[in-house]
Amino acid sequence: MRIPKIIHICFLIGLLALPVSSIASGDAGQAGVFLQYNIGSRALGMGRAFVAAADDASAIFWNPAGMVNASRMEFSSMYSNLFYDSQYASAGFVLPRPKQHIDNPILRYLYGTGSAIGFGWVGLNMSGFDQRTETGQLVGNFNFGENAFIGAWSHEHVHPWAILQYGLAFKGVNQRFPGVVSSPTTQLDGNANWSKGLDVGMMLQPIHMPILRLIALRYLLPLRIGVSMQNVMQPQWSNAADERDVFPMIVRAGLSYRVQFRDWIPKSWESVYDWMHDSSVLLAFDREYMNDREAGLFFGMEGRFPVFHPDALFSPRFGFNNRTEGPSFGFGFSIPFAETAELSLDYAIGFHPYMSEDSRFFLSIRFGQKKGASFFQKLAGSERASARESKQHLLRIVAAYPNRWVEDSVLRLAATGDSAYVGRYFELVDGVGRARWLLYETRALINDQDFKGGSRKAFEASTVYAPVFLKPDNTLQEQDLMDFSEVLIYAGLMDDAVLVLREVEPDNLETYYSMGIAQKGAGDLDEALESFRKAVQQFEDEGDQRSQVCLSLMNIGEILIQKQQYASARITFETVIDNYKEPLNRDYPRFQIYRDNRSQDDAQFLLGITRIMNKEYQSGLADVAGAYRFYPNYEFGKVVTESIDQLAELVRREDWSAFHQAAESLFNAYLDAHDISAQ
Repeated sequence: MRIPKIIHICFLIGLLALPVSSIASGDAGQAGVFLQYNIGSRALGMGRAFVAAADDASAIFWNPAGMVNASRMEFSSMYSNLFYDSQYASAGFVLPRPKQHIDNPILRYLYGTGSAIGFGWVGLNMSGFDQRTETGQLVGNFNFGENAFIGAWSHEHVHPWAILQYGLAFKGVNQRFPGVVSSPTTQLDGNANWSKGLDVGMMLQPIHMPILRLIALRYLLPLRIGVSMQNVMQPQWSNAADERDVFPMIVRAGLSYRVQFRDWIPKSWESVYDWMHDSSVLLAFDREYMNDREAGLFFGMEGRFPVFHPDALFSPRFGFNNRTEGPSFGFGFSIPFAETAELSLDYAIGFHPYMSEDSRFFLSIRFGQKKGASFFQKLAGSERASARESKQHLLRIVAAYPNRWVEDSVLRLAATGDSAYVGRYFELVDGVGRARWLLYETRALINDQDFKGGSRKAFEASTVYAPVFLKPDNTLQEQDLMDFSEVLIYAGLMDDAVLVLREVEPDNLETYYSMGIAQKGAGDLDEALESFRKAVQQFEDEGDQRSQVCLSLMNIGEILIQKQQYASARITFETVIDNYKEPLNRDYPRFQIYRDNRSQDDAQFLLGITRIMNKEYQSGLADVAGAYRFYPNYEFGKVVTESIDQLAELVRREDWSAFHQAAESLFNAYLDAHDISAQ
């Protein structure tokens, strides 16, 4: 077992082993409350519901696990006058995925593409307080200050089931509080306290977790689950009397979900879809547990709307919670100002648990290479990436849905042979790749004789092919067009299939055969007959596709019966009986349903029907009877067995009219049994 995997396991065990009940006991003091004044414009604007949404520099304070989700190096700062002469400020810096290629496995784990580091500072300073002696004599003024210096690290573990991120934040805190002096001549002592603490966090993004596989991937990927435990190692203040004030342990658990409008707005609403398909809304909910306090409930939302440029974003925010007396609001503008840099200006206003109105401006600068889907696309194609690493990078691209590299990643993941999840991957894309997969699923359903399911799946595939086909710059290749026509036939859209097949050069057996099926289904028997005959003529060049030649002959015979050309039909069925005794290839196109993969019993049956229609009643009955004598275990051998006594009785009575009608009924039943659209 590699060292990183051991650390993954130990971290999870340690995190789960921390009893939530431990936060319900101990000192209920409010030491370190300055760390709860809210860091980050997004969190404040969203009502502090942020533990599962943290993916920027403020993640250092909210949930260090989320730092690895930052898109670029980011510096964020904030300054605020709280009340009277109190100043509150913070700064944070996060560096996601620092090094692309590190050979040493331990250094790669600590500092590679799956890790992030961050540094933060937050400080509260209050000035102008009266300094007095024990007897109350004024001797001057003093300042009160608290600071926290934070260093954080996070790591990401990629698995097909989920992406797990976890992080640690080590903090050193100090407090400067001179307090009371004994006399006017006593020197003011800073009385600075230093202490240390530790926060831990975890974030989970489900992908193929067994319990959640019923949810389509495009609706599951936006979900994040976050847990943060602040003050697992609890800092504490102490004074001259050696009294200790311990920081409370705080546990937060939350969910976030990004609603991608492209997945929720019907494409038929063209104007709305075109306007909103790149926009989204993030919803977040947190629950907080802290010593001897009612559980905190937090809800927030944040919009993301491109304006003028795909990377220029307007982000309105709203939130509320049960720890304050009113809701919070905010907005932000993210503006690219260079090829590798962008600036965010944000404002948030809300209510604070320990103050009234809380209004702040924030400034964030993001710079350097963007560590998003394009970054992982390059890594996945790198010669230095192993097969396992390449697959992890492709999973990261899929997890970052939507982006323009998803379709390529889905195709590459499908090529890895990971068949358990291929269908779920293709749910994410609307291109030809997804259509091909839907065709594959269609064929599988029809092979399993689930014809209704196959028809529904084929119709779904046709809706994916159609937009590509209808584009002025249609990029469908000939095989794609053949596949498109196949799903249209399975879906019963025969006229559409004819139109698609006319875009294909009809110079081979498969093309002529498919065209004949589509024309026959559309009711154009003369054109269908001509297409099937051309398919048979191609046999010399298509010797490995005898099944389609056999099926073409069977269709020719059926059409000739319908056209009352009985002599030609009889010759056609006799040709099948004499020359096509082997079973149909298991992969033959199921445009006609042969449940037993045999055509001999069908040809023998139709030969008898042909003779009966031609008023050769005695010989016709003998040929029909041959279907159950020679092929008793095949489908139409069994069908004839059920009806032969009735037919024989009609012949014995020489009731030729009824005999003829019975044969017509059997023929129509045969056509229905072989027609997918009738199933």
